[in-house]
This record gives sequence, C-alpha cells and structure tokens, in this order.
Amino acid sequence: WQYPEPERDSHGLEIRSEENNSGLFVSLLEVKNASVALTGVYTCYHNHSQIEEHEIEGKEIYIYVPDPTVAFVPSSILDHFIPVEEDDFAIIPCRTTDPSSNA
Repeated sequence: WQYPEPERDSHGLEIRSEENNSGLFVSLLEVKNASVALTGVYTCYHNHSQIEEHEIEGKEIYIYVPDPTVAFVPSSILDHFIPVEEDDFAIIPCRTTDPSSNA
C-alpha cells in the first residue's frame, strides 16, 4: 500500500491480508480515527509491480476526509515545491477536504 503519510505518526492505519469468499487472498488497509491529514490518493499494489523508482503500478482511489473546520488538506514541505522546466506548464493542486466545496 501507498497512502498519505501525515507528518505526525498515524497509529490508526492497519494493513492485513485475508482470504475472501472466492478463496483469493486480498490486502486490506483499515483507517481508524481518520483525519483531514489522511485525505489523498491510496494505492494498492503488488510488491513486484514497481515500474521504476518511485513509480508504482496499482489500483488507486482518492479518499476525502471532510472536516467543516478545516477547508484544505494540511500541506507538507514537498507540496511547496513543484519543479517546472522553462516554457513548460505546471498544475498547482488546491486540495480541499470536501469534494463538494467551492475552491
């Protein structure tokens, strides 16, 4: 699994493997005590599916953890650096905690 990692330790995440009704083994990521810091992309992947360094092929889902008191996902230091080459374009994300908010 690859998932958002808050700056402080997150003890509410548990990964376990189970056998489903079809006899297949599946990997489950359980989030307990979710907070806005856990808003983001979650990727389930096989250990041998890494294409290149820092590139993973897997199934992705974006999870929102709405919080009426926190409009935007807390940023990390890496969010402040978006490398762009000359004459190229960049996308600057505006990550809200609620998909229905107007930003």
